[in-house]
Amino acid sequence: MFVVAQLVSAVRTALDASSGPILLEAGLQLATKIMTSGVLGGDQVAVKRIFSLISRPLNDFKDVYYPSFAEWVSCKIKIRLLAAHASLKCYTFSFLRRHHSGVPDEYLALLPLFSKSSSILRKYWIGVLKDYSYICLCLDAKKNWNPFLDGIQSPLVSSKVQLSLEESWPVILQALCIRCNSCKYPWGFKGNR
Repeated sequence: MFVVAQLVSAVRTALDASSGPILLEAGLQLATKIMTSGVLGGDQVAVKRIFSLISRPLNDFKDVYYPSFAEWVSCKIKIRLLAAHASLKCYTFSFLRRHHSGVPDEYLALLPLFSKSSSILRKYWIGVLKDYSYICLCLDAKKNWNPFLDGIQSPLVSSKVQLSLEESWPVILQALCIRCNSCKYPWGFKGNR
């Protein structure tokens, strides 16, 4: 638990409102790694803390822009933020599936918080996956592409964010594909898995 507390503290420091964009990106990447590594071990306090830390930047998503930095810096931060939310959703869903018959009340109390951002996250996740598809498949940017991330159609910007996209798209796709039909948790999803 001491290690988890230190990791969450590092995320908190990196996601502080006064942090620069490079530290913010690193904090979001660390939050994603914490959620996907299994180090949490069901620590609901850490999950709630990470959720609250990554929710603030999501609320200001459209305003994430750093005029004194290159355009790709804002794109990378947005990608990392969406990956952090995706990993949080995947972690929580996986935890609920494993403990279906006896989900701790602490986790049930977190679910309404997650459901509030669910519809906007789906829209953002789809936008990032579309941008990644255009870059990955080298599709003609002039035909039918309204990029989600500002400036990503530029070869320079897309080359700078490609690694972030390659690291993030699997967890984003997994979060989009999660369906919860056997349990009635308020994720905003219905239907078959």
